[in-house]
Amino acid sequence: MGRPVVVFDTATPQFQRNQVFNYEYASRFPGAAVWALLHGEVTKRGWDMVTSDVFVQCSRLEPAVCISEMVTPYTRAVLRAGAIPAVIVSGESPNVAWRFYSRLSRHVAPYAHAFLFRGAEAWVKPPTRFHPVYWANSRSAVFPGIPWEKRRLLVMVAGNKQRIAPPGGGPTARARWLAKRLLWRYLRLANPIFRFEDLYTKRLEAIRYFAGKEDFQLYGVGWDRPGGVGRPYLEAARLAGARPVYDKVKAMSGFKFAVAFENCTFPGYVTEKIFDCFFAGCIPIYYGAPDISDFVPQEAFIDFRRFTGFEDLQRYLRDISPAETKRYRDSASAFLESPGFNRFRESVFVHELLCLVGHTGSLCDVSTLPADGQSRAL
Repeated sequence: MGRPVVVFDTATPQFQRNQVFNYEYASRFPGAAVWALLHGEVTKRGWDMVTSDVFVQCSRLEPAVCISEMVTPYTRAVLRAGAIPAVIVSGESPNVAWRFYSRLSRHVAPYAHAFLFRGAEAWVKPPTRFHPVYWANSRSAVFPGIPWEKRRLLVMVAGNKQRIAPPGGGPTARARWLAKRLLWRYLRLANPIFRFEDLYTKRLEAIRYFAGKEDFQLYGVGWDRPGGVGRPYLEAARLAGARPVYDKVKAMSGFKFAVAFENCTFPGYVTEKIFDCFFAGCIPIYYGAPDISDFVPQEAFIDFRRFTGFEDLQRYLRDISPAETKRYRDSASAFLESPGFNRFRESVFVHELLCLVGHTGSLCDVSTLPADGQSRAL
């Protein structure tokens, strides 16, 4: 019998063919570098690690353990080949991965462990063990940006994305688009997991309001595409100078404040958006997880829920004192250096996954994990 195998089951084309195990390459995608780190640690322990598209093409007799990124076209074949369904992970919100979340209990049932955002805990039933997701960060220190007094006022990093893409040409494409919209409306009414606020529209409103205002810059891809979000928003994006950015933190380090809106208000859904602000040394204007203060100190960010709208926010940013901005920045820096930030480190997630998959071909003794389920992922 050969070396044991860890299968990373992913449907993301850019991750397949084992490409995600190259750290420099994986670092281009939010949250993906952890899989390259895990690959390195698994290899040190004498295991192999492959993506699911590679695994299903090989004839293997070795014991295999499967870590699934939600459910993919390869999942069934990987499990039928005898791989142990050890861990299932989702770094997406129900606003994006709504097909996965619509049958969440069914999808996670075969797995021993499920790493999901806090709002999904009620849908994970024993014997599957729930672990709350903590977004894993590659960085841990503030980027040395330009001096505060020389920075521009406000930045936003957001691509031209939608939950359901607009239809292409032809009646068939439009019929499929309409069917998806109707299904989404049904899910919103029938399934409690989808009862959150959609913030895609709120992002567009922010762009439209601040476009043309002094010292506002929009970064992101797709704003040169016609159609989709509507002409007023596309025109606003052009007015805001929308353009792609390849190092978000470096680009943001030239600004004092950043609009950091998640795509929805799902409990526990705290992503790189607020952390990128901290690493850039700018103050996040956050809107997203309703329980954000359970994850990040309230003193480290501006909570958009405090304001009646964008005009009220703009007035606050205009009148804020140097002492107030210093308090926000000092709180963020203190958080990054505190034990509270440790659960958001890549190395912590990798260590816990190694504990779960073991290094002898079977799951390790999971009783050694924290009893409160405070595991970290993504």
